[in-house]
Amino acid sequence: MNVYAKLLGDPQIEFNDKSIVFPYKKAEAIFYYLLVNKKASREKLTSLLWGDFNDKSAKKNLRDALYKVKKAFDFDVFISPKRTEVLLNPEINFHVDIDEFMENSNIKLYRSEFLSGFYIKDCYEFDEWIHTARAEFKSEYIKVVKKKLKEEMNFVGLNDIEIYANILLKEDPYNEKNYRDIMRLYSFREDYNRSLSVYYKLVDILKNDLDLDPEQSTTSLFKEILELRSDEGISTEPTSNFIGRKSELSLLKSYLNKFRNGKGKSILITGEAGIGKTALLKKHLESISTDDLIILNSKCFEADRDFFLQSWDNIFKQLSNILKKEKISIPKLWSDVTSYFFPSFNEGFSPLDIDSIEKIESVKHQVSFDAIIGILKLVASKKPVLLVFDDIHWMDSYSFNLLSNIVFKSSNIIFIATCCESHMNEIENNIVRLLENECIETISLKRLSLTETEEFINKKGRDLNLTGDDINEIYKKSEGNTLFIIEYINLLKENKRTLLDSSKVENILKSRLLNLSSLEKKILKVASVFSDRIKLDFLLKFIDADEFDFFDALESLQSKLLLKEVYNENDVYYIFCHSLTKDYIYKNLNKGIAKTLHEKLAEYYESKLKNNARDKYFYSRIIYHYENTENHEKLFEYNIKNLSLYSDMNFELFPSIHKAVDYENVNMEEAFERLDQLLEKCNDNELGIHKLKMDYYYIKGIYYIRIGEYSQGLAFIESYIKYAEELNSYNHMLQGYHQMIYYSIQVNALDDMHFYIHKIEKIIEHKSDIKESGTLFRWKGLYNIRKGKYELAEKYLNRSIEIFENLSLLENKYALNIAACYNYLGNINKYKGDFRTALTKYKKAIEICEANDIVKGLDMFYTGIGQSYYELGKYKLSREYIFKALDYYNKFNNLWGRAIAEGYAALLYKRENNIISFNEHLKQGEMYSQKIRNPYSMRLIDRIKAETK
Repeated sequence: MNVYAKLLGDPQIEFNDKSIVFPYKKAEAIFYYLLVNKKASREKLTSLLWGDFNDKSAKKNLRDALYKVKKAFDFDVFISPKRTEVLLNPEINFHVDIDEFMENSNIKLYRSEFLSGFYIKDCYEFDEWIHTARAEFKSEYIKVVKKKLKEEMNFVGLNDIEIYANILLKEDPYNEKNYRDIMRLYSFREDYNRSLSVYYKLVDILKNDLDLDPEQSTTSLFKEILELRSDEGISTEPTSNFIGRKSELSLLKSYLNKFRNGKGKSILITGEAGIGKTALLKKHLESISTDDLIILNSKCFEADRDFFLQSWDNIFKQLSNILKKEKISIPKLWSDVTSYFFPSFNEGFSPLDIDSIEKIESVKHQVSFDAIIGILKLVASKKPVLLVFDDIHWMDSYSFNLLSNIVFKSSNIIFIATCCESHMNEIENNIVRLLENECIETISLKRLSLTETEEFINKKGRDLNLTGDDINEIYKKSEGNTLFIIEYINLLKENKRTLLDSSKVENILKSRLLNLSSLEKKILKVASVFSDRIKLDFLLKFIDADEFDFFDALESLQSKLLLKEVYNENDVYYIFCHSLTKDYIYKNLNKGIAKTLHEKLAEYYESKLKNNARDKYFYSRIIYHYENTENHEKLFEYNIKNLSLYSDMNFELFPSIHKAVDYENVNMEEAFERLDQLLEKCNDNELGIHKLKMDYYYIKGIYYIRIGEYSQGLAFIESYIKYAEELNSYNHMLQGYHQMIYYSIQVNALDDMHFYIHKIEKIIEHKSDIKESGTLFRWKGLYNIRKGKYELAEKYLNRSIEIFENLSLLENKYALNIAACYNYLGNINKYKGDFRTALTKYKKAIEICEANDIVKGLDMFYTGIGQSYYELGKYKLSREYIFKALDYYNKFNNLWGRAIAEGYAALLYKRENNIISFNEHLKQGEMYSQKIRNPYSMRLIDRIKAETK
């Protein structure tokens, strides 16, 4: 027997040519740990994965995890000759990639880092072990690559060198010595262009990630290589790493061409912080020829808002140089006025005298502006002038006034500026004259779509070998904001996955919240605690403020693009414009305040519960809020209620439902582990906890019975029944008896089935429950089918249908119960060999489900039709329904009746002489029949095997 394990990269385990899937992560973690270490003490394993549990619980969880691993392999992969130790079974040949990698230095085995993507929440010891192992294997990998590069540089082809070089730079991206070694290697082979491209790559990485320049020794080597290939004459500047925004660049180019032709307008590039406004502006400026155009640049800063004309200082410093270079004369008064406002303009000119200063201070600002505008118009008469302002939203009002006057009075001067869209209202007020006269074109940068994000990442983070899931996660966290995407990529290079770890991102978020009023900040703090939608009625109730002030603050937050109003039917709620803003505010929220808010919100959602099907939409929110408090009892309660709804829908054979309900798949084993941990923290003396434990046993019981783990399932259901009988709770007793009947059906335990039918009958005699009477008649019908008393069975099933049809007139949730009865009527006719009548019954069951949007049970009903058509010799129709059934079995992971569908699929493939598919389905059918141990299914599979030998 062989186990093949790939641990370098995403983990993959095969046993006897079958992929192994573990039921939950801690069981999987134990297997990986023992594959690496070969053996471990039980004490070590419990401390590794259950360190914060008491000794008894930790040992119990370890036993359960070892059992689950055994079940996954269906074989003892571990042995424990000493009670205190666990080791790999020596009877199995374990082929582990890390063993061969460490022994033979086979770098092809190193697909990615050790156990890539594998993580267990709140398991710090295990997390530390993984990080240590990853570092060890990565270090060995780099060491081997360096050795191969050094040993084989004189013999291997260029492709081999490039492979080793790329590996080295990817795994150790900031080690300049590696870059120098590789530059020398390419230079030695006279491949100077490749050598220089390595340098350019280093420049990009250091600048973008660390804001550093290369070391002197690296720069010196670069210059040496430049001299060696100087005859090739390539640029010494690194190529731009700008990506995308082609349509915006094209638009900017067309606007500039219009300006050159005397019809230009100023341009405002808007968008949220980090969307790429400055990068787009820089890229556009790179493409502009200055032969027929003067470009004057200024970067505006937040402090400029408090200083008169500060945003223009750098513009006039550049203008002073142009006047000198072009030898353009200006009147002394213009020079004095401009120098008074912009001292840097006076460098190289004659100093101001006292009389001039006194005269300037005595005149109005408009007169001063006329002098400043006069200089710009004079220069623009020689060549058109393009004024460039980055972050123009930080300009003071006088600077805006000057800008409006300049642009309005000269057709030969325009500006191009970037502006954060959250400040657009302020800016529009400052440039209203330009807007009214249509002097400005606006380019609004939107967030990248998922497709655009993927293209961006594939270029920007091509060395990371990201999967589709990684890209989706980046898109979800960044929401298409380019700076956030870049920062996320940089964080991934450091094995971090939280954008708030980036100082750039944090600074952007901090700056957006600085100038808010105390009421605005309070609203955002409360809003940050919501899991998703921010409810207006809760904000109004919880925030103590005048209603008019409150709505003013809310409107202000919307105008600043921090919150967004959303309408849903008759409801109004709010969401954050970017989830990172919410995360940042919540991260910095006082823990005591956060806990109080979570408690209040949990109680708020509890008040919305109506004890009907819609309650499920509130459970996830209630759970989220109680998770952030210390109310373990409430958290356990709503986890049980939520899991109970899922279990009823997925593990009850024929539940009473109104229509199909979509639930996300739940890993029940992981859910049980979480609930076991939570239960330990609950106060066991509370009566409510005992009732919840009873519900918990029921959920565990029906789950284990459905997957064929009968001993576990029966133990939980028997405990549940015991609790119910002690409490004299008829409804709970009935639920327990139903589950014992389900089990009896599966294994054909007719005496047990009869025993529990009789118990149900006794309860109904006292309680007169019409709905339970309908179910009882269905059980009696099924019992008599198994006894071969078909006429009596039909009588009971028709009586059940009659009851449920009458009940449906009052409440339409019994359609599936009726469909189940028609399915059993179909089975009766199938057993009698009357397949045509069986078809009408199965089709009636399907018709009822489809009319009520119900998919539960369709897998079994389609199987019945497919089986009947096969026996009638209508193989094409049989194939259609059998594979429809298998689609539903795969979708809903139902095991009941699946062996029959797999068996008939095998027969259909046998008729087509498709032996490979025949064997696959027969093997699957045998597996499911053995797992459920249903006698009918087992006999069917045995018959197919015998008939097809």
